[in-house]
Amino acid sequence: MSLFTNGFWLLDLQTTGTSSSTDAVIEVAWTRPLRPEDLNDTPSQNWDGWTRSAIVQPPLEILEDSRKLRRTQRICGITPDELQEGVQAPDVWKHILEDLKGRELPCLIHYATFEKAFLPQLCGSEPLPFPIVCTHKISRRVFPELPSKSLRAVSGRLGHFVGEMKRGSHHITASLHVVKAILKELNEREVHSLEKLDHFLKTKAAASPPPHTGFSSLVRRDTRLSLPKLPGVYRFSGPNNQTLYIGKATCLKTRVNSYFRGRKTKGSRLHEMLSQAHNVSVMTTRHPLEAALVEVALIKKLDPPYNRALRQSDREVGFLHLDTKLQTWEVQDEIEAAQTPFCETFGPFSSLRSLQEACSLLTACFLTHRIHTPLEKTELRFSEECLKQTRADLLEEWGFSETEFQNHTLRALVGQARKLLLSRLRERALEKEQPQEMNPDDDEEGEPEESLTEETVLDVEDSDNPALCRAFVLSALRSLLSQAIRARKLNRMLNATITLAPHLLIEVKNGQLQTGQELPTDDPLLASWNEPSRREPECRKALSLKNYDQCSVLYSELLRLENKNQHFEIQTPQWKSIHIGRFLHTAGF
Repeated sequence: MSLFTNGFWLLDLQTTGTSSSTDAVIEVAWTRPLRPEDLNDTPSQNWDGWTRSAIVQPPLEILEDSRKLRRTQRICGITPDELQEGVQAPDVWKHILEDLKGRELPCLIHYATFEKAFLPQLCGSEPLPFPIVCTHKISRRVFPELPSKSLRAVSGRLGHFVGEMKRGSHHITASLHVVKAILKELNEREVHSLEKLDHFLKTKAAASPPPHTGFSSLVRRDTRLSLPKLPGVYRFSGPNNQTLYIGKATCLKTRVNSYFRGRKTKGSRLHEMLSQAHNVSVMTTRHPLEAALVEVALIKKLDPPYNRALRQSDREVGFLHLDTKLQTWEVQDEIEAAQTPFCETFGPFSSLRSLQEACSLLTACFLTHRIHTPLEKTELRFSEECLKQTRADLLEEWGFSETEFQNHTLRALVGQARKLLLSRLRERALEKEQPQEMNPDDDEEGEPEESLTEETVLDVEDSDNPALCRAFVLSALRSLLSQAIRARKLNRMLNATITLAPHLLIEVKNGQLQTGQELPTDDPLLASWNEPSRREPECRKALSLKNYDQCSVLYSELLRLENKNQHFEIQTPQWKSIHIGRFLHTAGF
Protein backbone atom coordinates (compact mmCIF):
# COMPACT_ATOMS: atom_id res chain seq x y z
CA MET A 1 0.00 0.00 0.00
CA SER A 2 1.20 3.53 -0.78
CA LEU A 3 0.18 7.02 0.15
CA PHE A 4 -2.30 8.48 -2.38
CA THR A 5 -3.22 4.95 -3.57
CA ASN A 6 -6.55 6.28 -4.86
CA GLY A 7 -4.81 9.01 -6.82
CA PHE A 8 -3.50 12.57 -6.54
CA TRP A 9 -2.79 15.58 -8.75
CA LEU A 10 -0.39 18.54 -8.78
CA LEU A 11 -1.02 22.27 -9.07
CA ASP A 12 1.26 25.29 -9.61
CA LEU A 13 0.42 29.00 -9.83
CA GLN A 14 2.52 31.84 -11.19
CA THR A 15 1.63 35.35 -10.07
CA THR A 16 2.66 38.96 -10.64
CA GLY A 17 3.94 39.26 -7.06
CA THR A 18 3.68 37.96 -3.53
CA SER A 19 0.59 39.78 -2.22
CA SER A 20 -2.76 38.15 -2.97
CA SER A 21 -4.50 41.50 -2.34
CA THR A 22 -2.57 43.51 -4.92
CA ASP A 23 -1.20 40.85 -7.30
CA ALA A 24 -2.88 38.36 -9.60
CA VAL A 25 -2.54 34.82 -10.94
CA ILE A 26 -1.13 34.88 -14.48
CA GLU A 27 -0.51 31.17 -15.15
CA VAL A 28 -1.98 27.92 -13.86
CA ALA A 29 -0.45 24.48 -14.45
CA TRP A 30 -1.86 21.19 -13.20
CA THR A 31 -1.77 17.46 -13.93
CA ARG A 32 -4.46 14.97 -14.66
CA PRO A 33 -5.22 12.55 -11.79
CA LEU A 34 -2.28 10.20 -11.22
CA ARG A 35 -1.42 7.16 -9.14
CA PRO A 36 1.92 6.50 -7.41
CA GLU A 37 2.69 3.65 -9.78
CA ASP A 38 2.42 6.02 -12.76
CA LEU A 39 5.62 7.71 -11.61
CA ASN A 40 7.47 4.38 -11.68
CA ASP A 41 5.97 2.92 -14.84
CA THR A 42 6.39 5.96 -17.09
CA PRO A 43 9.83 7.39 -18.06
CA SER A 44 10.37 10.88 -16.71
CA GLN A 45 10.87 12.30 -20.20
CA ASN A 46 7.18 11.53 -20.86
CA TRP A 47 5.84 13.28 -17.75
CA ASP A 48 5.24 16.51 -19.64
CA GLY A 49 2.30 14.83 -21.38
CA TRP A 50 0.42 14.76 -18.08
CA THR A 51 0.52 18.54 -17.63
CA ARG A 52 -2.10 21.10 -18.57
CA SER A 53 -1.41 24.83 -18.39
CA ALA A 54 -3.13 28.10 -19.18
CA ILE A 55 -2.16 31.76 -19.14
CA VAL A 56 -4.71 33.74 -17.12
CA GLN A 57 -5.80 37.25 -18.02
CA PRO A 58 -5.21 39.45 -14.96
CA PRO A 59 -7.44 42.38 -13.94
CA LEU A 60 -7.27 45.62 -15.91
CA GLU A 61 -5.24 47.43 -13.23
CA ILE A 62 -2.51 44.81 -13.61
CA LEU A 63 -2.52 45.10 -17.41
CA GLU A 64 -2.06 48.86 -17.05
CA ASP A 65 0.81 48.56 -14.56
CA SER A 66 3.95 48.71 -16.71
CA ARG A 67 6.27 47.86 -13.81
CA LYS A 68 4.46 44.63 -12.99
CA LEU A 69 4.28 43.70 -16.66
CA ARG A 70 8.04 44.20 -17.03
CA ARG A 71 8.68 42.11 -13.92
CA THR A 72 6.36 39.38 -15.20
CA GLN A 73 8.10 39.20 -18.55
CA ARG A 74 11.55 39.21 -16.94
CA ILE A 75 10.77 36.46 -14.42
CA CYS A 76 8.20 34.32 -16.24
CA GLY A 77 8.78 35.16 -19.89
CA ILE A 78 5.07 35.94 -20.35
CA THR A 79 4.53 38.99 -22.57
CA PRO A 80 1.81 41.63 -22.09
CA ASP A 81 0.17 40.46 -25.33
CA GLU A 82 -0.05 36.90 -24.00
CA LEU A 83 -1.64 38.17 -20.80
CA GLN A 84 -4.11 40.26 -22.78
CA GLU A 85 -5.17 37.15 -24.71
CA GLY A 86 -5.24 34.89 -21.64
CA VAL A 87 -8.31 32.98 -20.46
CA GLN A 88 -10.48 34.04 -17.54
CA ALA A 89 -9.67 32.55 -14.13
CA PRO A 90 -13.16 30.94 -13.63
CA ASP A 91 -12.77 29.12 -16.96
CA VAL A 92 -9.45 27.63 -15.82
CA TRP A 93 -11.06 26.47 -12.58
CA LYS A 94 -13.85 24.86 -14.60
CA HIS A 95 -11.28 22.85 -16.64
CA ILE A 96 -9.55 21.70 -13.44
CA LEU A 97 -12.82 20.42 -11.97
CA GLU A 98 -13.64 18.65 -15.22
CA ASP A 99 -10.31 16.79 -15.04
CA LEU A 100 -11.02 15.71 -11.46
CA LYS A 101 -14.46 14.37 -12.46
CA GLY A 102 -15.90 14.95 -9.02
CA ARG A 103 -13.21 13.00 -7.16
CA GLU A 104 -11.81 14.58 -3.99
CA LEU A 105 -8.20 13.65 -4.74
CA PRO A 106 -5.39 15.25 -2.73
CA CYS A 107 -3.77 18.24 -4.44
CA LEU A 108 0.02 18.36 -4.04
CA ILE A 109 1.59 21.83 -4.10
CA HIS A 110 5.17 22.79 -3.33
CA TYR A 111 5.00 25.55 -0.72
CA ALA A 112 1.22 25.43 -0.55
CA THR A 113 1.00 28.37 1.88
CA PHE A 114 1.70 30.74 -1.00
CA GLU A 115 -0.69 29.13 -3.49
CA LYS A 116 -3.55 28.90 -0.98
CA ALA A 117 -3.67 32.68 -0.73
CA PHE A 118 -4.21 33.01 -4.50
CA LEU A 119 -6.63 30.10 -5.06
CA PRO A 120 -9.72 32.25 -4.32
CA GLN A 121 -8.90 34.17 -7.51
CA LEU A 122 -9.71 30.93 -9.36
CA CYS A 123 -12.52 29.37 -7.34
CA GLY A 124 -14.07 32.50 -5.85
CA SER A 125 -15.79 31.93 -2.52
CA GLU A 126 -16.39 28.21 -3.17
CA PRO A 127 -14.79 25.84 -0.64
CA LEU A 128 -11.99 23.73 -2.08
CA PRO A 129 -13.36 20.26 -2.97
CA PHE A 130 -10.05 18.52 -2.18
CA PRO A 131 -7.39 18.40 0.54
CA ILE A 132 -4.07 20.19 -0.07
CA VAL A 133 -0.72 18.58 0.75
CA CYS A 134 2.43 20.73 0.91
CA THR A 135 5.45 18.89 -0.55
CA HIS A 136 7.74 21.59 0.87
CA LYS A 137 6.78 20.57 4.41
CA ILE A 138 7.37 16.92 3.56
CA SER A 139 10.76 17.75 2.00
CA ARG A 140 11.83 19.47 5.22
CA ARG A 141 11.30 16.19 7.08
CA VAL A 142 12.61 13.66 4.56
CA PHE A 143 15.56 15.75 3.26
CA PRO A 144 16.83 17.50 6.43
CA GLU A 145 20.40 17.55 5.16
CA LEU A 146 19.63 19.92 2.26
CA PRO A 147 20.47 23.57 2.96
CA SER A 148 17.41 24.64 0.92
CA LYS A 149 14.05 22.91 0.43
CA SER A 150 12.86 25.04 -2.48
CA LEU A 151 11.51 23.29 -5.54
CA ARG A 152 14.64 24.08 -7.57
CA ALA A 153 16.91 22.89 -4.77
CA VAL A 154 15.19 19.56 -4.13
CA SER A 155 14.59 18.67 -7.79
CA GLY A 156 18.16 19.68 -8.67
CA ARG A 157 19.49 17.48 -5.90
CA LEU A 158 17.44 14.62 -7.40
CA GLY A 159 18.99 15.18 -10.83
CA HIS A 160 16.39 17.40 -12.52
CA PHE A 161 17.52 20.96 -13.29
CA VAL A 162 14.79 23.63 -13.42
CA GLY A 163 15.43 26.51 -15.80
CA GLU A 164 15.67 30.05 -14.51
CA MET A 165 12.41 31.16 -16.12
CA LYS A 166 9.46 30.54 -13.81
CA ARG A 167 6.84 28.65 -15.84
CA GLY A 168 4.10 26.49 -14.41
CA SER A 169 4.68 23.45 -16.64
CA HIS A 170 8.40 23.39 -15.75
CA HIS A 171 7.57 23.53 -12.05
CA ILE A 172 5.03 20.72 -12.39
CA THR A 173 7.65 18.47 -14.00
CA ALA A 174 10.10 19.29 -11.22
CA SER A 175 7.40 18.61 -8.62
CA LEU A 176 6.80 15.16 -10.11
CA HIS A 177 10.47 14.29 -9.50
CA VAL A 178 10.13 15.53 -5.93
CA VAL A 179 6.88 13.61 -5.35
CA LYS A 180 8.42 10.40 -6.64
CA ALA A 181 11.31 10.74 -4.18
CA ILE A 182 9.21 11.69 -1.15
CA LEU A 183 6.73 8.86 -1.78
CA LYS A 184 9.62 6.42 -1.64
CA GLU A 185 10.83 7.95 1.63
CA LEU A 186 7.32 7.94 3.14
CA ASN A 187 6.75 4.31 2.20
CA GLU A 188 9.96 3.35 3.98
CA ARG A 189 8.61 5.14 7.05
CA GLU A 190 5.25 3.33 6.64
CA VAL A 191 3.31 6.55 6.11
CA HIS A 192 0.38 5.27 4.04
CA SER A 193 -2.48 7.67 4.75
CA LEU A 194 -3.15 11.39 5.07
CA GLU A 195 -3.73 10.90 8.80
CA LYS A 196 -0.34 9.27 9.25
CA LEU A 197 1.24 11.95 7.07
CA ASP A 198 -0.24 14.68 9.25
CA HIS A 199 1.04 12.92 12.38
CA PHE A 200 4.46 12.44 10.74
CA LEU A 201 4.77 16.15 9.92
CA LYS A 202 3.72 17.23 13.41
CA THR A 203 6.05 14.80 15.18
CA LYS A 204 9.32 16.35 16.24
CA ALA A 205 12.14 15.33 13.93
CA ALA A 206 15.17 13.44 15.14
CA ALA A 207 18.04 15.55 16.42
CA SER A 208 19.64 17.35 13.48
CA PRO A 209 23.35 18.21 13.22
CA PRO A 210 24.44 21.38 15.02
CA PRO A 211 24.43 24.47 12.75
CA HIS A 212 28.23 24.71 12.66
CA THR A 213 28.80 21.22 11.23
CA GLY A 214 27.76 22.10 7.68
CA PHE A 215 25.46 20.10 5.45
CA SER A 216 25.36 17.21 3.01
CA SER A 217 26.71 17.94 -0.46
CA LEU A 218 27.15 16.00 -3.69
CA VAL A 219 30.47 17.78 -4.28
CA ARG A 220 33.12 15.29 -3.21
CA ARG A 221 35.02 16.30 -0.09
CA ASP A 222 38.33 15.04 -1.44
CA THR A 223 37.79 17.18 -4.55
CA ARG A 224 37.32 20.30 -2.45
CA LEU A 225 40.28 19.58 -0.17
CA SER A 226 42.62 18.92 -3.10
CA LEU A 227 42.09 22.34 -4.69
CA PRO A 228 45.20 24.53 -5.05
CA LYS A 229 45.95 27.47 -2.79
CA LEU A 230 46.23 29.77 -5.79
CA PRO A 231 44.15 32.61 -7.24
CA GLY A 232 41.64 31.66 -9.90
CA VAL A 233 38.04 31.09 -10.90
CA TYR A 234 35.70 28.33 -9.70
CA ARG A 235 32.51 26.97 -11.28
CA PHE A 236 29.72 25.08 -9.52
CA SER A 237 27.84 22.78 -11.92
CA GLY A 238 24.46 21.06 -11.66
CA PRO A 239 23.09 17.57 -12.35
CA ASN A 240 23.77 17.64 -16.11
CA ASN A 241 26.88 19.83 -15.91
CA GLN A 242 24.82 23.02 -16.16
CA THR A 243 26.76 26.00 -14.90
CA LEU A 244 25.13 27.21 -11.68
CA TYR A 245 27.56 29.78 -10.30
CA ILE A 246 30.95 31.29 -11.15
CA GLY A 247 33.16 33.10 -8.67
CA LYS A 248 36.71 34.33 -8.21
CA ALA A 249 39.11 33.76 -5.36
CA THR A 250 42.51 34.83 -4.14
CA CYS A 251 42.85 31.29 -2.71
CA LEU A 252 40.70 28.69 -4.47
CA LYS A 253 40.92 26.07 -1.74
CA THR A 254 39.92 28.43 1.06
CA ARG A 255 37.15 30.12 -0.89
CA VAL A 256 35.45 27.00 -2.26
CA ASN A 257 35.55 25.17 1.06
CA SER A 258 34.05 28.19 2.82
CA TYR A 259 30.74 27.40 1.08
CA PHE A 260 30.50 24.12 2.98
CA ARG A 261 31.18 25.44 6.48
CA GLY A 262 28.15 26.44 8.53
CA ARG A 263 24.46 26.37 7.71
CA LYS A 264 23.25 29.86 8.58
CA THR A 265 25.94 32.10 7.12
CA LYS A 266 24.66 32.17 3.54
CA GLY A 267 21.59 33.58 1.85
CA SER A 268 18.74 31.48 0.53
CA ARG A 269 19.96 31.94 -3.05
CA LEU A 270 23.34 30.34 -2.36
CA HIS A 271 21.71 27.62 -0.25
CA GLU A 272 19.52 26.77 -3.22
CA MET A 273 22.54 26.66 -5.52
CA LEU A 274 24.59 24.48 -3.16
CA SER A 275 21.72 22.01 -2.84
CA GLN A 276 21.91 21.38 -6.59
CA ALA A 277 25.70 21.49 -7.01
CA HIS A 278 27.06 18.15 -8.18
CA ASN A 279 30.62 19.24 -8.90
CA VAL A 280 33.07 22.13 -8.74
CA SER A 281 35.85 22.83 -11.24
CA VAL A 282 38.53 25.48 -11.02
CA MET A 283 40.92 27.40 -13.22
CA THR A 284 44.05 28.96 -11.75
CA THR A 285 45.33 32.38 -12.80
CA ARG A 286 48.59 34.24 -12.33
CA HIS A 287 47.10 36.98 -10.13
CA PRO A 288 43.79 37.76 -8.35
CA LEU A 289 43.28 40.68 -10.73
CA GLU A 290 43.41 38.33 -13.68
CA ALA A 291 40.95 36.02 -11.91
CA ALA A 292 38.49 38.93 -11.63
CA LEU A 293 38.74 39.61 -15.38
CA VAL A 294 38.37 35.94 -16.31
CA GLU A 295 35.29 35.78 -14.06
CA VAL A 296 33.65 38.55 -16.10
CA ALA A 297 34.30 36.72 -19.37
CA LEU A 298 32.96 33.43 -18.01
CA ILE A 299 29.79 34.97 -16.59
CA LYS A 300 29.08 36.65 -19.92
CA LYS A 301 29.71 33.41 -21.83
CA LEU A 302 27.91 30.90 -19.59
CA ASP A 303 25.23 33.14 -17.99
CA PRO A 304 25.06 31.28 -14.64
CA PRO A 305 21.58 31.57 -13.06
CA TYR A 306 22.90 32.16 -9.51
CA ASN A 307 25.21 35.06 -10.36
CA ARG A 308 23.54 38.41 -9.73
CA ALA A 309 25.91 41.01 -11.14
CA LEU A 310 27.77 41.09 -14.46
CA ARG A 311 25.10 39.10 -16.32
CA GLN A 312 23.65 40.27 -19.60
CA SER A 313 20.02 40.17 -18.39
CA ASP A 314 18.17 43.15 -19.89
CA ARG A 315 21.10 45.52 -19.49
CA GLU A 316 22.56 47.50 -22.37
CA VAL A 317 25.17 50.14 -22.97
CA GLY A 318 24.13 53.63 -23.97
CA PHE A 319 25.18 57.26 -24.06
CA LEU A 320 23.86 60.60 -22.90
CA HIS A 321 23.97 63.43 -25.45
CA LEU A 322 23.67 67.03 -24.29
CA ASP A 323 22.78 69.43 -27.11
CA THR A 324 23.85 72.81 -25.74
CA LYS A 325 22.30 74.74 -28.65
CA LEU A 326 18.83 73.14 -28.70
CA GLN A 327 18.80 72.64 -24.92
CA THR A 328 17.85 68.96 -25.14
CA TRP A 329 19.11 65.78 -23.49
CA GLU A 330 19.04 62.50 -25.37
CA VAL A 331 19.70 58.93 -24.26
CA GLN A 332 20.67 56.58 -27.10
CA ASP A 333 22.41 53.26 -27.55
CA GLU A 334 24.70 54.54 -30.33
CA ILE A 335 27.69 56.82 -29.81
CA GLU A 336 27.46 58.13 -33.39
CA ALA A 337 23.87 59.33 -33.01
CA ALA A 338 24.55 62.91 -32.01
CA GLN A 339 27.93 63.92 -33.42
CA THR A 340 27.17 67.62 -33.91
CA PRO A 341 29.30 70.68 -33.12
CA PHE A 342 27.00 71.63 -30.24
CA CYS A 343 26.66 68.16 -28.69
CA GLU A 344 28.55 66.81 -25.70
CA THR A 345 28.50 63.02 -25.29
CA PHE A 346 28.89 61.25 -21.97
CA GLY A 347 29.18 57.50 -21.49
CA PRO A 348 29.03 54.66 -21.89
CA PHE A 349 26.44 53.91 -19.21
CA SER A 350 25.05 50.48 -18.40
CA SER A 351 21.96 51.49 -16.39
CA LEU A 352 19.94 53.18 -19.12
CA ARG A 353 16.62 53.04 -17.30
CA SER A 354 18.01 54.73 -14.20
CA LEU A 355 19.76 57.25 -16.46
CA GLN A 356 16.42 57.88 -18.18
CA GLU A 357 14.72 58.49 -14.85
CA ALA A 358 17.40 60.94 -13.71
CA CYS A 359 17.26 62.83 -17.02
CA SER A 360 13.44 62.92 -16.96
CA LEU A 361 13.43 64.53 -13.52
CA LEU A 362 16.12 67.07 -14.41
CA THR A 363 14.41 67.88 -17.71
CA ALA A 364 11.07 68.48 -15.97
CA CYS A 365 12.76 70.75 -13.43
CA PHE A 366 15.16 72.75 -15.63
CA LEU A 367 14.65 72.35 -19.38
CA THR A 368 11.92 73.58 -21.68
CA HIS A 369 12.39 70.90 -24.37
CA ARG A 370 11.31 67.31 -23.69
CA ILE A 371 13.89 64.57 -23.71
CA HIS A 372 14.00 62.34 -26.80
CA THR A 373 14.61 58.69 -26.04
CA PRO A 374 13.81 55.25 -27.49
CA LEU A 375 13.11 54.03 -23.94
CA GLU A 376 9.67 53.88 -22.38
CA LYS A 377 8.53 57.27 -21.05
CA THR A 378 7.46 57.36 -17.42
CA GLU A 379 5.18 59.68 -15.49
CA LEU A 380 6.78 61.81 -12.80
CA ARG A 381 4.91 62.17 -9.52
CA PHE A 382 5.99 65.75 -8.65
CA SER A 383 3.53 68.51 -9.51
CA GLU A 384 4.46 71.32 -11.89
CA GLU A 385 4.27 73.89 -9.08
CA CYS A 386 6.63 71.82 -6.94
CA LEU A 387 9.15 71.54 -9.79
CA LYS A 388 9.01 75.31 -10.44
CA GLN A 389 9.62 76.05 -6.78
CA THR A 390 12.56 73.64 -6.67
CA ARG A 391 14.06 75.24 -9.78
CA ALA A 392 13.75 78.76 -8.32
CA ASP A 393 15.28 77.72 -4.98
CA LEU A 394 18.26 76.01 -6.61
CA LEU A 395 18.94 78.88 -9.03
CA GLU A 396 18.94 81.30 -6.12
CA GLU A 397 21.29 79.07 -4.15
CA TRP A 398 23.66 78.72 -7.11
CA GLY A 399 23.62 82.46 -7.86
CA PHE A 400 22.03 82.29 -11.33
CA SER A 401 19.44 84.68 -12.66
CA GLU A 402 16.75 83.14 -14.86
CA THR A 403 18.24 84.85 -17.95
CA GLU A 404 21.79 83.66 -17.20
CA PHE A 405 20.57 80.15 -16.64
CA GLN A 406 18.56 80.08 -19.89
CA ASN A 407 21.71 81.01 -21.82
CA HIS A 408 23.90 78.38 -20.16
CA THR A 409 21.48 75.73 -18.96
CA LEU A 410 23.32 72.52 -19.69
CA ARG A 411 26.81 73.76 -18.90
CA ALA A 412 25.49 75.31 -15.68
CA LEU A 413 23.88 72.03 -14.66
CA VAL A 414 27.04 70.06 -15.32
CA GLY A 415 29.15 72.62 -13.47
CA GLN A 416 26.89 72.69 -10.44
CA ALA A 417 26.63 68.91 -10.41
CA ARG A 418 30.42 68.66 -10.45
CA LYS A 419 30.68 71.03 -7.48
CA LEU A 420 28.08 69.04 -5.58
CA LEU A 421 29.82 65.77 -6.31
CA LEU A 422 33.29 67.04 -5.38
CA SER A 423 31.87 68.45 -2.16
CA ARG A 424 30.39 65.06 -1.37
CA LEU A 425 33.68 63.31 -2.10
CA ARG A 426 35.55 65.72 0.18
CA GLU A 427 33.10 64.97 2.99
CA ARG A 428 33.64 61.25 2.48
CA ALA A 429 37.41 61.72 2.53
CA LEU A 430 37.22 63.65 5.79
CA GLU A 431 35.15 60.83 7.27
CA LYS A 432 37.82 58.38 6.02
CA GLU A 433 35.29 56.27 4.18
CA GLN A 434 36.28 53.72 1.53
CA PRO A 435 36.14 54.88 -2.11
CA GLN A 436 32.72 54.35 -3.64
CA GLU A 437 34.02 51.91 -6.26
CA MET A 438 35.61 49.58 -3.71
CA ASN A 439 34.15 46.12 -3.29
CA PRO A 440 35.05 44.96 0.25
CA ASP A 441 34.80 41.23 -0.50
CA ASP A 442 37.82 39.97 -2.45
CA ASP A 443 36.09 36.75 -3.41
CA GLU A 444 32.68 37.93 -4.51
CA GLU A 445 31.70 39.04 -7.97
CA GLY A 446 31.74 42.76 -8.72
CA GLU A 447 28.59 44.85 -8.48
CA PRO A 448 27.46 47.52 -10.96
CA GLU A 449 27.97 51.13 -9.98
CA GLU A 450 25.40 52.90 -7.84
CA SER A 451 22.72 54.75 -9.74
CA LEU A 452 19.37 56.41 -9.30
CA THR A 453 17.02 53.46 -9.63
CA GLU A 454 13.68 53.40 -11.37
CA GLU A 455 11.82 52.85 -8.13
CA THR A 456 13.58 55.79 -6.46
CA VAL A 457 11.93 58.28 -8.81
CA LEU A 458 8.62 56.55 -9.43
CA ASP A 459 7.69 55.72 -5.85
CA VAL A 460 7.32 59.34 -4.73
CA GLU A 461 3.83 59.80 -3.27
CA ASP A 462 4.04 63.36 -1.89
CA SER A 463 3.87 65.32 -5.16
CA ASP A 464 3.77 68.77 -3.50
CA ASN A 465 6.74 68.58 -1.14
CA PRO A 466 9.49 70.97 -2.39
CA ALA A 467 12.01 69.64 0.13
CA LEU A 468 11.53 66.09 -1.14
CA CYS A 469 11.66 67.27 -4.75
CA ARG A 470 14.90 69.17 -4.05
CA ALA A 471 16.44 66.03 -2.52
CA PHE A 472 15.56 63.97 -5.58
CA VAL A 473 16.83 66.61 -8.02
CA LEU A 474 20.18 66.85 -6.22
CA SER A 475 20.38 63.04 -6.08
CA ALA A 476 19.73 62.89 -9.83
CA LEU A 477 22.48 65.46 -10.49
CA ARG A 478 24.99 63.58 -8.36
CA SER A 479 24.05 60.27 -9.93
CA LEU A 480 24.28 61.67 -13.45
CA LEU A 481 27.71 63.22 -13.02
CA SER A 482 29.19 60.41 -10.93
CA GLN A 483 28.23 57.92 -13.64
CA ALA A 484 29.67 60.23 -16.31
CA ILE A 485 32.96 60.58 -14.41
CA ARG A 486 33.13 56.83 -13.90
CA ALA A 487 32.51 56.29 -17.62
CA ARG A 488 35.45 58.57 -18.46
CA LYS A 489 37.67 56.49 -16.19
CA LEU A 490 36.45 53.23 -17.70
CA ASN A 491 37.17 54.50 -21.21
CA ARG A 492 40.83 54.72 -20.19
CA MET A 493 40.76 50.99 -19.45
CA LEU A 494 39.74 49.98 -23.00
CA ASN A 495 43.40 49.81 -24.02
CA ALA A 496 45.78 49.37 -21.12
CA THR A 497 48.74 47.33 -19.95
CA ILE A 498 49.03 46.64 -16.23
CA THR A 499 52.42 45.59 -14.85
CA LEU A 500 51.98 43.66 -11.60
CA ALA A 501 55.48 42.18 -11.43
CA PRO A 502 58.60 42.25 -13.62
CA HIS A 503 57.31 39.34 -15.70
CA LEU A 504 53.57 39.59 -15.07
CA LEU A 505 51.64 41.74 -17.51
CA ILE A 506 47.89 41.95 -18.07
CA GLU A 507 46.82 43.52 -21.33
CA VAL A 508 43.42 44.88 -22.36
CA LYS A 509 42.91 45.69 -26.03
CA ASN A 510 39.65 47.24 -27.25
CA GLY A 511 38.14 46.17 -23.95
CA GLN A 512 39.13 42.52 -24.37
CA LEU A 513 41.42 40.72 -21.93
CA GLN A 514 44.50 39.39 -23.71
CA THR A 515 46.24 36.33 -22.26
CA GLY A 516 48.68 33.70 -23.42
CA GLN A 517 47.91 31.51 -20.43
CA GLU A 518 47.37 27.81 -20.96
CA LEU A 519 43.78 26.98 -20.04
CA PRO A 520 42.54 23.59 -18.77
CA THR A 521 41.54 21.08 -21.45
CA ASP A 522 39.45 18.78 -19.26
CA ASP A 523 36.65 21.33 -18.94
CA PRO A 524 35.56 22.55 -22.41
CA LEU A 525 33.30 25.24 -20.94
CA LEU A 526 36.21 26.85 -19.15
CA ALA A 527 38.71 26.15 -21.89
CA SER A 528 36.71 28.10 -24.47
CA TRP A 529 35.99 31.17 -22.36
CA ASN A 530 38.16 33.48 -24.47
CA GLU A 531 37.16 32.30 -27.94
CA PRO A 532 36.94 35.28 -30.31
CA SER A 533 33.42 36.62 -30.67
CA ARG A 534 31.73 37.43 -33.99
CA ARG A 535 33.37 40.26 -35.88
CA GLU A 536 32.07 43.73 -35.10
CA PRO A 537 33.30 47.21 -35.98
CA GLU A 538 36.03 48.12 -33.50
CA CYS A 539 34.14 51.17 -32.21
CA ARG A 540 31.10 49.05 -31.34
CA LYS A 541 33.10 46.05 -30.10
CA ALA A 542 34.95 48.17 -27.55
CA LEU A 543 31.66 49.49 -26.23
CA SER A 544 29.83 46.20 -25.70
CA LEU A 545 28.37 45.38 -22.31
CA LYS A 546 30.95 42.63 -21.84
CA ASN A 547 33.84 45.04 -22.33
CA TYR A 548 32.15 47.72 -20.25
CA ASP A 549 31.82 45.30 -17.32
CA GLN A 550 35.36 44.01 -17.80
CA CYS A 551 36.79 47.53 -17.66
CA SER A 552 34.57 48.30 -14.66
CA VAL A 553 35.89 45.28 -12.76
CA LEU A 554 39.46 46.13 -13.77
CA TYR A 555 39.01 49.65 -12.43
CA SER A 556 37.58 48.40 -9.11
CA GLU A 557 40.34 45.80 -8.72
CA LEU A 558 43.04 48.43 -9.30
CA LEU A 559 41.46 50.59 -6.61
CA ARG A 560 41.56 47.60 -4.31
CA LEU A 561 45.25 47.01 -5.00
CA GLU A 562 46.01 50.67 -4.43
CA ASN A 563 44.13 50.57 -1.13
CA LYS A 564 46.33 47.64 -0.07
CA ASN A 565 49.46 49.58 -1.09
CA GLN A 566 50.40 46.97 -3.69
CA HIS A 567 52.74 48.28 -6.39
CA PHE A 568 51.72 48.21 -10.05
CA GLU A 569 51.96 50.40 -13.14
CA ILE A 570 49.52 51.25 -15.93
CA GLN A 571 50.34 52.21 -19.49
CA THR A 572 47.79 53.47 -22.00
CA PRO A 573 48.11 55.18 -25.40
CA GLN A 574 47.51 58.54 -23.64
CA TRP A 575 49.27 57.82 -20.33
CA LYS A 576 52.75 56.28 -20.08
CA SER A 577 53.75 54.83 -16.69
CA ILE A 578 51.59 57.35 -14.87
CA HIS A 579 51.00 57.74 -11.16
CA ILE A 580 48.18 55.39 -10.21
CA GLY A 581 46.37 57.92 -8.01
CA ARG A 582 46.24 60.46 -10.82
CA PHE A 583 45.04 57.83 -13.27
CA LEU A 584 42.27 56.41 -11.10
CA HIS A 585 40.98 59.46 -9.26
CA THR A 586 41.06 62.39 -11.70
CA ALA A 587 37.61 63.17 -13.05
CA GLY A 588 38.63 64.02 -16.60
CA PHE A 589 36.33 67.06 -16.89
